[in-house]
Amino acid sequence: MSISSNKYHPLVSIVVINWNGEKYINACAKSIAMQTYRNIEVIIIDNGSTDSSMKTLRASFPTWIYMKHEKNIGYSAGMNPGLERAKGDYVIPLNVDVYLDDDFVSKCVSIMELLPKAGALGTDEYKWINGQLTEELRAPGPAYYNRFRIKGVSLKINTPIAPSFGVAGSFAFLRKEALVEIKRLDGHIYDPAFFTGWDDIDLWWRMQLRGWECYATTETKAWHVGSCSDDENQSFLAKATHYQSIIMRNRWFLILKNIPLPLLLLLSPLLLVLEFSLPFYFLFRSPRSLSAWVNSWRDIFTSLPAIYVKRRIIQQSRKVRLRLIMRWFKGI
Repeated sequence: MSISSNKYHPLVSIVVINWNGEKYINACAKSIAMQTYRNIEVIIIDNGSTDSSMKTLRASFPTWIYMKHEKNIGYSAGMNPGLERAKGDYVIPLNVDVYLDDDFVSKCVSIMELLPKAGALGTDEYKWINGQLTEELRAPGPAYYNRFRIKGVSLKINTPIAPSFGVAGSFAFLRKEALVEIKRLDGHIYDPAFFTGWDDIDLWWRMQLRGWECYATTETKAWHVGSCSDDENQSFLAKATHYQSIIMRNRWFLILKNIPLPLLLLLSPLLLVLEFSLPFYFLFRSPRSLSAWVNSWRDIFTSLPAIYVKRRIIQQSRKVRLRLIMRWFKGI
């Protein structure tokens, strides 16, 4: 694969982060190698794996770029060095449990070249189950927000391209220029304080607030296993309490950093009612999750000074009007 940019075939950097992903990494790598678009550089980041995944990959693709962290430092901090090293005009931060359609890069480049204000593009996400690429959708179409939970809601679309708030973080197609701008303001692309979970949505927020547009397309697709580092366990209540704590904490990190004050005040009653209903829910459904909830709030309060600094930078550099953010919330 060529490693240079030109007017007609801009360079695309695919950055794969791996942590003990030997079950999926060969198929993921095959989907990269099979891309019809050829001007691609591939960067593989190993996040302290203890399996044989990297040995196998290096033998099959020796010309790819390899980076290594000595231990698992999380998705956010683990992925950032690869995104910063990437030379492409476009970048795909790729999870190891994702299989790209053969024309994924080609289609995304064609669309993004027509949308100069677009910072991100996403496609339909299908399920990759037991080694099979299925026709069952995981998350179709553009993303909006459920105002009760500040959680993404995917909608089916009848057009090839539609505006969206964010995209599937496991195989986002991003404009490098947007990432460079975000890092210049915040000091990072993905916020390393998140470790894992909600870090991609935090990035979509910061891009939207700076005026970078986002789109969803049905022109191509990818398949995703999901939760591959947790043996494909999709249930939140079945996950380790430490992971539950991180996810609940990160949701509030995102809210406190990114949501403009008038909108935050409007949403606060619903957010607080939901949040303080959780202990009662956990008491009946998953008592061990109560400790995760308590730990999440301990981390939130401990992190408030750092969150305040980040929030001030983000809100002072906001370019878009509040109404353009509010349109993404269903029911407002």
